[in-house]
Amino acid sequence: MRNVAATKDKHESTERRDSVQSLYAAHGVYVHTLLLRLMGPGFRAEAEDLTQEVFVLAMKKLDAFDGKCARGWLNSIAVGLALNARRVHWLRKRLFAAHLPAVPIPSNSPEERAGDREELAVLYKLIDRLPPKRRMAFILLELHGLTPEETAAALSCSIQTIYNHRLLARRELLSRYAKLRGKNEGTP
Repeated sequence: MRNVAATKDKHESTERRDSVQSLYAAHGVYVHTLLLRLMGPGFRAEAEDLTQEVFVLAMKKLDAFDGKCARGWLNSIAVGLALNARRVHWLRKRLFAAHLPAVPIPSNSPEERAGDREELAVLYKLIDRLPPKRRMAFILLELHGLTPEETAAALSCSIQTIYNHRLLARRELLSRYAKLRGKNEGTP
């Protein structure tokens, strides 16, 4: 009886591992790209770690997965982990700002793209100022291209809430960007 149970557990473990491996093969690049966008420039290593965490957590929660929409399910796991990672980063930055060095923006681009990198850095600084759920909704909709329905499922809220988050994020970003441009060009 004991050998039968051990064989069954081993078989289930192998099936679970195979399922997660197939999920990773089908959605690994997508999840990694999503996390790169959610985390922002300068967090490439964290995005790589979080990508692995998404699939480790998926393996643990595989029994709860209904099998209908793998991408949506992985979105919700990734968004939750990214929100938590950003929260931890924010806390560390606030609590230990004097002890932490500034995170540089990756400079893998050629010199002629320096202006683009600077604009991207400014955009992410502005996006970073958004409240967490609004920030995640904006990134998922505008930068990652999810539908409002997919975004609502990933953030566990209503579609109307997603539309509100997007509207408020756009207004806030446009306002802050206009103010920033005004300062940089010397106008009041």
